[in-house]
Amino acid sequence: MATGTSPWFGMGVDPTRDLAANRTAALHRRRVEAKTPPPRQELDHTLRQTAIMKTYNLDLRHASSKRRLNATPGNRLAPLKNRLADDNAAINWAQTELLDFARRARGEDYQYVEGAVTELLPFGKLVDGKDYRRLGRWVCNADGLIWRDSSAATAD
Repeated sequence: MATGTSPWFGMGVDPTRDLAANRTAALHRRRVEAKTPPPRQELDHTLRQTAIMKTYNLDLRHASSKRRLNATPGNRLAPLKNRLADDNAAINWAQTELLDFARRARGEDYQYVEGAVTELLPFGKLVDGKDYRRLGRWVCNADGLIWRDSSAATAD
């Protein structure tokens, strides 16, 4: 059989070797090729297409009024964390969580509900000596639902 018509032609096998040795060599080569990572250029190309996600934190607190917020014991819930693409998505997520909490909670101590939104910065990155950035807070009270920007967020 000529080299160009061999079923193993192009796979790097020697037509003069016996069939079992060629088959074993071809199978081994395929296993090794499957384990090798893609070239570096392909990795960089796929990384550029992924969106950068940021980590956001939501602190929910409740009280009978704004004046009683800091004086009410046990009014702080465990913080919620979420990874989102940008600040607007975080603000919308916080609004949804605050409204869900306000709908479920009943009683005198839930007349004022506040949800503070902060971005947790990557390790090693500090802004004004802090590893977080305040975006603002949602407030739900008798006046309705209000978004209050942080002074640091409006300065950016």
